[in-house]
Amino acid sequence: MQVGAIVPAAGLSRRMGRPKPCLPWGSGTLLEHIVRTLEASSAKPIVAVLGHEVEMVRQAHSALFSRPNIIWAYNPDYATDEMLSSVKAGLRSLLNCPQSPALSAFLVCPVDMPLITADVVAELLRRHEELPERILIPVYNGRKGHPVLFPMRFIHEILELPPASPGLRAVRDAHPLDVGLVPVTCEGILIDLDTPADYQKWHASVKLANTRCSRTHNT
Repeated sequence: MQVGAIVPAAGLSRRMGRPKPCLPWGSGTLLEHIVRTLEASSAKPIVAVLGHEVEMVRQAHSALFSRPNIIWAYNPDYATDEMLSSVKAGLRSLLNCPQSPALSAFLVCPVDMPLITADVVAELLRRHEELPERILIPVYNGRKGHPVLFPMRFIHEILELPPASPGLRAVRDAHPLDVGLVPVTCEGILIDLDTPADYQKWHASVKLANTRCSRTHNT
């Protein structure tokens, strides 16, 4: 089964004060990191949905968007700062891509959640093989997080959601018997970076962890 992915990255980043997709993370940016995480689990194609400061973000990621399995989409309604509008823009691009007929599902993975691991994505894809008709949500310590996996049959229902709806939650709530919870050991499914303090805290934490791993590897 082939699973695509949508990365909402169009928001105004008001509380962060600068575009989140371009924030440094690891050896690149937040957007590059999320794409690498999804690629490591064989999710493709990956649609990155841009909006705020679109030209700056595109130019900063020109090499990324030249790759065949990476698609960029534009959300003209990005100023609403609602993730649903970005998901809809991503879904339209996904429906129009050459790989669309082969897709069985898609993931929604926000750009500001870089602590999601490839293992979490891989577990969702594995469970999708077992439960191909279910909406799958990762759960850590009883709390639901991201990324969420939707079978392709829900695309048109999502596209028809009104702007005032509670977003993707409306679809999940409308189909409680079609939802599967996937326990994971990754707290990162709950952690998003909304403010400079969030970014500094978790970026420093990841750098420290990487330094420790490097030292252990070299001893």
